[in-house]
Amino acid sequence: MLCGLETHVCVAQTALDLLARGYAVFVAVDAVASRHPIDHETALRRLEAAGARSLTATGTWWPILFSMLTLHLSDTNCREPFAQDRFDRAGLT
Repeated sequence: MLCGLETHVCVAQTALDLLARGYAVFVAVDAVASRHPIDHETALRRLEAAGARSLTATGTWWPILFSMLTLHLSDTNCREPFAQDRFDRAGLT
């Protein structure tokens, strides 16, 4: 998950490098910014075209929380049945 300033420079270069190395990249669109709106919007479109996924910060943290819950519950043999389904539907598997 990426967040930061200058979406079109720092965030974009980091995301593109990670994508090139085979990582799944998620950009928290409400936690990145540029000084000029056109730079920000263009960078987000560029990153999505390159394969990055856009989520909000809250939308990013909930699946992480569910995955941690799923790991914990699977360790105790009382796995919550809907946690993995929500994770899958969010496209984060």
